[in-house]
Amino acid sequence: MRRVRLGLIILIIIGLYGCFNVFSPLFVDPATQDLSTIGSVNFLNDMGDYYADIGDYETAKKFYQRALEIDPSSSRALIGIANCEMFSIIPRTNIVSFYERTSKDISSIMSNSNYSDLVEYYVTNETYYQSANTISSNLYIVITGKSDNKLLTNDDNLHFSFSIFNKINSFFVSLDTDDNGKINSNDLLYNFLKKMTNSLESNFIIPNEFIIMGHVIKSGMNTFFFEGQKSIRSLSFVTNKLNSKDSSIEVQILKAFKDLDTQITNVYTNFTRYHNFYVNMYNRIVELLTNNGIPIEIATNITKLTNSLNVTNYATFDNEDITNILTTNNSSAWDILTNYLDLNKLTN
Repeated sequence: MRRVRLGLIILIIIGLYGCFNVFSPLFVDPATQDLSTIGSVNFLNDMGDYYADIGDYETAKKFYQRALEIDPSSSRALIGIANCEMFSIIPRTNIVSFYERTSKDISSIMSNSNYSDLVEYYVTNETYYQSANTISSNLYIVITGKSDNKLLTNDDNLHFSFSIFNKINSFFVSLDTDDNGKINSNDLLYNFLKKMTNSLESNFIIPNEFIIMGHVIKSGMNTFFFEGQKSIRSLSFVTNKLNSKDSSIEVQILKAFKDLDTQITNVYTNFTRYHNFYVNMYNRIVELLTNNGIPIEIATNITKLTNSLNVTNYATFDNEDITNILTTNNSSAWDILTNYLDLNKLTN
């Protein structure tokens, strides 16, 4: 009787094993299932971890994303997706060397006090665009205590990873003016930072193309600094928590980020200081043009206006002429303006 019972138990065990054995015809790969029917967050995260561990990041993200549909605060899913994005562009075995190389590269670039090189360093890596956004967004939820695990707000590794990828993301979200997922010469703020690199306060000149687009530049810069400060706070948290030495990766990157922000702040401060004057000058020229029969669509066309002026920008007007154009009566101001303006070129 005992032998019969033992045999039955063995058969049951073998039968159950067959159901879950990947070599069994009864086994169903969870990745092929309709995940919308699965309601267990733990199971979904377990499966996400499994596929992430074997390097199938796309499948892993599907499980994590389904987990977030059920529980948007799941820290395992949020971090899981961030890791998948990170390891899809940086092999997990190279993550430490990536941070070390990043520290050296940034420090080397900033030692020359040329932020435009650092801008190029980031924005030319288009593969980072979507990944950096996802990584920083997900980790920000966790480190700010909005996930289901409040203890992770003190995780220095999460803060460090967030700070790096959020800084990369801050470039993309602010410089991608036309919002097409790429940064190139079509993006106003990118051109602004490139062209204004060597503009000092003593000879600060705003090219005409940036004058009437000041609101776009200001909006982009506000986004850059707002996002950038998040990175600074997280790096500061890490360095303070670890009592980091000056030679550490986190301290070097923190210094580089601060230097970068200082340089860009100086350029932006000069821009805002002079921008109002240039706008007043532009508005006065448009007023004079329309008063003298030039259609508004031509008078406000910055490209036509720039090409028809025999000066490269408004700063190269004679100072006395500028004062008179801005303050004298329309007739006198118009006489002065026409000395600088080719009306045929403007209207044709």
